Amino acid sequence: EVVKRYHNYVKDWEIWNEVDLSFYCGTPDEYVSLLKAAYCEIKKIDPEARVYYGGSCMCPYFAEKVMENYGENYFDILAVHYYTPPPNIATIFDRISYGHSLHLFKKFNFYRPIICTEGSIYRYDKRYGAATDPTGRRVSDIIKIYALLPRYNIKRFHWFAPWGISTIGKRDRKVRPMPAAVGFAVASSVLENFKYVGMLELSPDITACLYE
Repeated sequence: EVVKRYHNYVKDWEIWNEVDLSFYCGTPDEYVSLLKAAYCEIKKIDPEARVYYGGSCMCPYFAEKVMENYGENYFDILAVHYYTPPPNIATIFDRISYGHSLHLFKKFNFYRPIICTEGSIYRYDKRYGAATDPTGRRVSDIIKIYALLPRYNIKRFHWFAPWGISTIGKRDRKVRPMPAAVGFAVASSVLENFKYVGMLELSPDITACLYE
């Protein structure tokens, strides 16, 4: 009923949240049944809709069991969630792309676009058990992630912070954009009309992303 009502406005549907953690209490086999039912119904209503695998936290056992039951036939996008502290931004993508996604693609002989539908590179706040950066000052990290996405074939990276503490989109108490928001806006506006072509090693400690 939700798809029937909103299919003219919503084209992306993620089936469950973090199916390999405690948000989902079923088995991989049961998730395949759920995914298949949702996929078939959504496509029947809107063939142009995109169905997402349920926000994997990259637990290899769960994902492999899903694919063993041909779950890859019932989603269009492989959605992943990933949080990590700095310093090495590339480690995020190494795990998302090479450590998880490409392993599944190779082992089960299929391919799907990769989107991180929830993630952050900021330090964990033990009080909340979630990643947050209330100051929004890690501008360089946000720019690095935006610039590196094409290298790892990750189509999008959606930022998340708990309880309305946004790392890029919110403003401070004086209604001023936080530094990270400004950094993201500048990077995206500069690069949106350019195409990623590769990496350039400038020195043992410095690597540049090349766009043209």
